Amino acid sequence: MAIAPKLVNASVMHKRLFPQVNAFSYPISFLALPLNQLDRIKPSMGFAIDRWALLSFRQKDHGPKDGRCLRSWAQQRQSELGLSPEIAEVVLVAMPRVFGYAFKPVSFWLFLDDDGKVRAVLYEVNNTFGETHFYLCQDEEQRPIASNQILTADKVFHVSPFLERSGNYRFRFDFTHDKLAICIDLFDESKNKQLITSLSGKLKPLKSVKAAESLSKYSLSTIAALLLIHWQALKLFVKGAAFVSKPKQLAIRITNNLPSKKKDIVA
Repeated sequence: MAIAPKLVNASVMHKRLFPQVNAFSYPISFLALPLNQLDRIKPSMGFAIDRWALLSFRQKDHGPKDGRCLRSWAQQRQSELGLSPEIAEVVLVAMPRVFGYAFKPVSFWLFLDDDGKVRAVLYEVNNTFGETHFYLCQDEEQRPIASNQILTADKVFHVSPFLERSGNYRFRFDFTHDKLAICIDLFDESKNKQLITSLSGKLKPLKSVKAAESLSKYSLSTIAALLLIHWQALKLFVKGAAFVSKPKQLAIRITNNLPSKKKDIVA
């Protein structure tokens, strides 16, 4: 099943339930890029791969972050992690650079079979300290991930200065040719739901992106999202949220949601 490069016009929602209640949502844009087609995406006035444009995508921003071919890197991870042999394509869902500026707190590597069904997801998280961690989510029997299926993983990576590095994530993924929905809930060590987050939106062909659209809509929404995130952090501080110092990052770089599977270290 051939998958075309897409732009995701999305909405992001965060809701903190305790000890300080805080909620917000904002529009934002992501790219959904099939890695098999990266070298065939032609630059336009509004978008380009590995070069400057109003909106751009740089391979060095993701995975090993050294500029190497992301398709090859994903194939290596697929082999090392023992993912389903049914996987035929990898789609990277990531935020574009805007005017050359990179803001990429989260990205999602969707491993798809020939029918376009999600067989595994590698959830790439970056914090403001330049650190990265990957959470691998897959079905225990390597079956396609159903839209209502809940996959769990321990929280082992420090992201927010107002949350401890502990607890448990619960993931849900729904991806089709025209929509994307990802829900991630955080439960504390006492199994109380503490944070609700979601990313959802419609997909449109990337080739339809024009320079004017990039400037007036997508780029401005990304810049606004960055400002909103810092504004929400300030609101939590004013509400009296306790500041959590960053612990030393763990050596493990990929955490598998299946305890019986091997945990890998990314060099």
